[in-house]
Amino acid sequence: MKKYFSYSARHWIALILKLLGISIASVFIVLYLAGKITDVTHEIEQARNEFTAFSKKYEFFDRLRTDYARVSPHVETLESAIPPIDNFPVVANYIASAAARTFNEAVTHYDPVPTLNESSQRELSFSMEATGSLKTVRALLKEFESAPYFIEVKNLSFSFPNGLDGPTKATLAGVIYFKDAAL
Repeated sequence: MKKYFSYSARHWIALILKLLGISIASVFIVLYLAGKITDVTHEIEQARNEFTAFSKKYEFFDRLRTDYARVSPHVETLESAIPPIDNFPVVANYIASAAARTFNEAVTHYDPVPTLNESSQRELSFSMEATGSLKTVRALLKEFESAPYFIEVKNLSFSFPNGLDGPTKATLAGVIYFKDAAL
């Protein structure tokens, strides 16, 4: 019986060692596969993030293309609304003739030196005193509103020295926008 027991014990020990070896090998294989799965998962996640970023950029590009198509017919009009600083006499003549067209007496003063704003455009400040009827002064303001140049009225005040039926005096201060002279 002793012989059988020792054969059996060796057999069991060998079997246990084989199972232990298989278990250790299985753990290493599972850990290796888990690492590969993690790597693939990270690659998929990174690819998804890159695709999302690309999709957003493409949507932005598509919106830009749509906006450009909608705005491009008006670009020339917008560019001509901000004339070169060399065209100051033309713009000043427009302002003087707008007062004359609307039957107002006007005196306009311009700052001697334009300033540079944050958009790299030149701003030339001006002030005007216009006298006429309420109707003609309103017509002058509409001329400024529909001017072919970008004129911004910053301050405006009305006075009625003889009541509403008499002459109206409008005092305004504004800015005319110019771009640097064409080379």
